Amino acid sequence: MSDPQRAREAKRRSRYTGESFQRARLELEQLGEGQNRIPDAHDAVQQQVESAALNRLLHGAHRRWPTDLSPAHLLVHRVGIPIDERTPPRCSRRRVANFSAALALQLPRNLVRPVDEIFIHRVSFSTLLVTDGSSSSSAVHLQCSWTGLCTSIHLRAQLLNQPRTRLHLKASKGFQLAPADRAVLSGLLRRIALFAVSSAPDWLFTWHKWTLAGRGDTGPAVPEHLAALLADESFGLYLTALRTLGIGRASRHRTVPGLEDRLGLQP
Repeated sequence: MSDPQRAREAKRRSRYTGESFQRARLELEQLGEGQNRIPDAHDAVQQQVESAALNRLLHGAHRRWPTDLSPAHLLVHRVGIPIDERTPPRCSRRRVANFSAALALQLPRNLVRPVDEIFIHRVSFSTLLVTDGSSSSSAVHLQCSWTGLCTSIHLRAQLLNQPRTRLHLKASKGFQLAPADRAVLSGLLRRIALFAVSSAPDWLFTWHKWTLAGRGDTGPAVPEHLAALLADESFGLYLTALRTLGIGRASRHRTVPGLEDRLGLQP
């Protein structure tokens, strides 16, 4: 592959993931020929952690802003990328309160919380790991103020009395996400930058709510432009996840006028 081709590939990946161009290029160099340019989670535990993190953010954000999803869109887009410890996503000081409340599901009137158990570990003052408690090798890394996070979920007093290095956020009783939905949430988290464009965030929140409600009726259709990107042969979701979302193979060859320019995906 020529150098200009590598550059175009890195630029395209960064538009899916939110990584810097340099990080996208380094990550692509580690992948084998023919491998998806945005690989799936490396094991079931990693997939569970990623799906649990996005599930909590989506559910918590939707509960906090039920009538105006603009803050929720920004919250999920800016802090949801599961990059490793070399380039963890950053949660700014002015967003830490909303992020923490959504992740911890600090909801009014003790509403039902359909969420998984997670642990948040303090690595340093501003570097955190989100895990399922079994292994730190399967984790979502985040740069966020530890004190700010704990204060936002009303743990300031405990911190002053006895410094903590881990928070345990419990699961809802009897809650269990279907494996297919876990795979989709994990795959979408790895492509979270796509949800900064057009109707994609609205669809994500609607699909997530429908999934948690038990998939009673026909699910919300994936917007045409998003379906085309998610079905991309090199950067899109794997076929099992596409089937879960009802995206057919025809989407792999669909083009949407102006979409590439809006996303900055043209060379």
